[in-house]
Amino acid sequence: MPSKFVVLYFKQNRRQKTRIGISVSKKIGGSVVRSRAKRILREAVRHHLGELVPGVDIILIARRAIKGIKSTEVEQSLVKLLGKYRLLDR
Repeated sequence: MPSKFVVLYFKQNRRQKTRIGISVSKKIGGSVVRSRAKRILREAVRHHLGELVPGVDIILIARRAIKGIKSTEVEQSLVKLLGKYRLLDR
């Protein structure tokens, strides 16, 4: 399920916890750019960790468009994507 900045994959797991994985390819840029992208995604997830539906494995894969974008834009895009697939428990 893609958005402009991130691709999201999810699947139900047999646990009570939600697990999150973040992947940033070398195609995005050098190590500094990739680390920044991971930090932005981790922070966006951290803000909404309590709202996530339990028992789901989520994988976030950064897209090239994430390079040079403000963290608030990425967070808004991620929340919209999570809400679209009912992964937020609001």
